[in-house]
Amino acid sequence: MEFHLPLPNAPQAAGIARRELREALMEWGVCERVDDAVLIVSELATNAVRYGADPIALHASLNGGVLVIAVQDGFPSDLPYPKILTFTEPSGRGMHLISAASNRWGWDRTDASKVVWAEITLTALTAAAVAVQ
Repeated sequence: MEFHLPLPNAPQAAGIARRELREALMEWGVCERVDDAVLIVSELATNAVRYGADPIALHASLNGGVLVIAVQDGFPSDLPYPKILTFTEPSGRGMHLISAASNRWGWDRTDASKVVWAEITLTALTAAAVAVQ
């Protein structure tokens, strides 16, 4: 199962991504780790708007019990990394949140774009129920 959605390069991108991913997961019958998925897509979309460039797009896929959430943007530089934080930092926790909410994450880039992705592994029971659909 796959889902693709262009996102605006605007603050509303994160809200649109959260809503549309949640709806796609409901259609796919995914009921576990939805909050993790929504947190991840929110952070990825926010980072794409803040540090990326047009075009921005959300891609999600579910295959063999692995949910992959990816956000692509048109700025191949400025690759994400978890920052070293202090308690007084007002921002910069996004990649730490993605790391905590996913099983693994990473990025791929070309000359024209980068894709930052995160994987969530679902239980065998959920994966089997989705495969039946």
